[in-house]
Amino acid sequence: MIDLLQQTQQIIMKKLIILLFLPLITISQNKVLTYQEANDINIAKQYKNDTEIYSYTTKNGIKISVGDVLTIGDAEIKREEYMINDVFKNIVIGNVKGTYSHDYKYLSHKYSGDKVVIHSIYVKHVKYKGYNILKKRNEMPLYVCVYVRNVKENKSGLASVTNLLKDSRKTILDIDKALDSGEIIK
Repeated sequence: MIDLLQQTQQIIMKKLIILLFLPLITISQNKVLTYQEANDINIAKQYKNDTEIYSYTTKNGIKISVGDVLTIGDAEIKREEYMINDVFKNIVIGNVKGTYSHDYKYLSHKYSGDKVVIHSIYVKHVKYKGYNILKKRNEMPLYVCVYVRNVKENKSGLASVTNLLKDSRKTILDIDKALDSGEIIK
């Protein structure tokens, strides 16, 4: 009788755990956003800053998802040659989720051509630049940030010496702007 009671309790606990964590699993896997939805204020209100999504379809119709590989293109400059201090406008070093924009360190142009894999995609609300002091930030459209890391080049799974010396973690601040300017190539 006691064994039957213990088995019933274990089954109930397993079902309870599944019921508790199932919404979290399905939400994280099913959050899909498009450019049109990101610019629709009624939909944008539902998102908080730094809310992670699984995939995003850009304004050009390019779908990016967690796990996709992207290529870093060329830094946008007005001259024909790069100078030593030329940097990307939409790509910064490290994972800047939750940091202030004045703390960003922009990526050097020497990383052009590197392949990166998407680890997470998250949204932020556009900062309001008007004079209406009553305007709420969550009533602004969204832009999409992408956190990426370098692709491991070794078949053994260990990072090569060149990867260790590079800045392997990067954040693309606005994927639509980065794609339009050629800083990111899909």
